[in-house]
Amino acid sequence: MAGLTYPPVLTPENWSKQKGVPPKSEVGTALTSLKKAHGNVDTGLLDTGKLKTAEDVQTRIDTIDEALNKTVKAASGAASDVSAAAKNFQKAKDSAKEAVTAAGAVLKAADAYAKADALGTLDTRTLTDWAEAHVRQLKPGETPSPAAVTVLERLEKAEPRNALALFYLGAAAFAAGDKPGALRRWNTLLALLPADAPIRGLLEERIKAAEGK
Repeated sequence: MAGLTYPPVLTPENWSKQKGVPPKSEVGTALTSLKKAHGNVDTGLLDTGKLKTAEDVQTRIDTIDEALNKTVKAASGAASDVSAAAKNFQKAKDSAKEAVTAAGAVLKAADAYAKADALGTLDTRTLTDWAEAHVRQLKPGETPSPAAVTVLERLEKAEPRNALALFYLGAAAFAAGDKPGALRRWNTLLALLPADAPIRGLLEERIKAAEGK
C-alpha cells in the first residue's frame, strides 16, 4: 500500500464502465468494500511534522501500531477479496472477453495493494523523524531509553547504514554490556564517516573503550 495511494482501476465506478461488465458482479461488490476500507485508513497519522517530544512520538507509535495498523490490514484483506473475485470472474464461462481483460487489470492492482504494507515498513524519513525526536531529549552521554531503542531498531532494519541508528544503538548495546554489538555498529559508522566529520574523534574514543583499550 505504498504511499497509501488508491489506484483508479480499483474503484467500482471504473469497473462498471468497462465493456462487457454486468450491472451487478462479485467484483463490483468487492471493490465497493475495498474502497470503503481504504477510506477508513487515517493517513494523517503518518504526518510527523508537528511531533516535538519523545512522548508525542511514543503516543503516535502506539496509535499507529494499534489503530492504523488494524485499518491497513483490513484494507489489505479487502484487496485480497477483490483479487479472488476477479479470478472467479475470469474463470466464468459467460464472462465477455473485454470484461475478462478488465478483470485482469483489477486483479493485478488488487494484488499489489494487498501485498504492500504502509506500516510494517514505515518510510525511512518518518522513522528518522521519530528517532530524532527521541534522541534530542538525551543529555550528552546518556543512554537511549527502551522506547528510543525500539524506534532506532526499526530505523536500522529499514536502513542498516543509517548513521543515527548505528551511533545510538551502539551506545545502547555498550550500556547493556554487548560490546561486540556496539563495536559492529560503531565500526560500520566510522567507515561511513568522512575524514573531517566532527563526531569522528568521539566515535574513535568509544570504539577504544569497547575494545578495552
